[in-house]
Amino acid sequence: MNSSNSVSIIRLVFGRIRSDLRLIAAIFSGMLVAITLISGMPIYLATLEKQSIQGAIESAVEKNSLSHLDLNISLPFLPLDSERINEADSAVSDSLGPTFGTVVTVTQRHIKTSIFSFSLSATKTLLSSNDSPTPVDGASDDFLSKCLAVFETSSLCNADSAEENGILHDGFFQHLTSLDDHVIYVEGAPPSYELLRFVDGPMVEASIDTELADYFSIEVGDVIVATPSMDSMVHIGVRVVGIFKPTDETDAIWKGDSKSFTYPFPPSEDDTVTRPEDLPPYLAMFIQEKPLTQGIGLAHAGSVSSATWFSHVDLEKFKEWSR
Repeated sequence: MNSSNSVSIIRLVFGRIRSDLRLIAAIFSGMLVAITLISGMPIYLATLEKQSIQGAIESAVEKNSLSHLDLNISLPFLPLDSERINEADSAVSDSLGPTFGTVVTVTQRHIKTSIFSFSLSATKTLLSSNDSPTPVDGASDDFLSKCLAVFETSSLCNADSAEENGILHDGFFQHLTSLDDHVIYVEGAPPSYELLRFVDGPMVEASIDTELADYFSIEVGDVIVATPSMDSMVHIGVRVVGIFKPTDETDAIWKGDSKSFTYPFPPSEDDTVTRPEDLPPYLAMFIQEKPLTQGIGLAHAGSVSSATWFSHVDLEKFKEWSR
């Protein structure tokens, strides 16, 4: 009897132990799973955050364009002076390098002058090679005499006063680094860095977009007279040496809108872009940096420009950098 009771008690004890072991094992397993989840939570959350950020980046690029990620630094007033421009370049480089490193693959600089008046009447008459210089009255006589002193018998001097009789159009000079790598010249060639002499100012070589050339009936070889203002004594000769079209209008260099560089319109009163039927486009002339600073900048003392640095951001590197 006692022996039977002892066996029953032992069986009960072992049964309880087995049950408790299962319970303890289940509890331990649960604790282990919980600890594993808790320890991995920061990594999991970081992964979710990373995927969320990268998803947002990819979504923004898909909705807009690759240029949506680019960094734009603008300087509204920059003197047309080589030293000041170099200082600005260094400041931009020093700002971007330590922060973004290799994420920024290339930086383009766009310099645009203030508005000039361009006399298109001088375009054809200044280049009339078959006509001899014809004296004109008034202020034009002074222009003619100075022109003859420079060009002697050149037919470049066969022009009425551009300011008095010409058709004036607003426009500006601009320089875009690496422009020639992203355009095709349908006529002529890229402008040179050479500085030439004109009447009461320098002569620079320029290129324009083919659509703009068609609009203003400009051809390669035409010389246009530009002045900073109606009463300015500075005459800048602009020889058109090239007519081009963009290789790819969706290229990152154009920031999603090539026309804003090659066929720009004046802003309206509410700061929106004026439609073509409202006003003619600006006469946007591309020239090299040296003629811009050492030609126009020196001839028109105190000349200022606006400058923008477009820094292209590599999508894949940016996604890695955003971790």
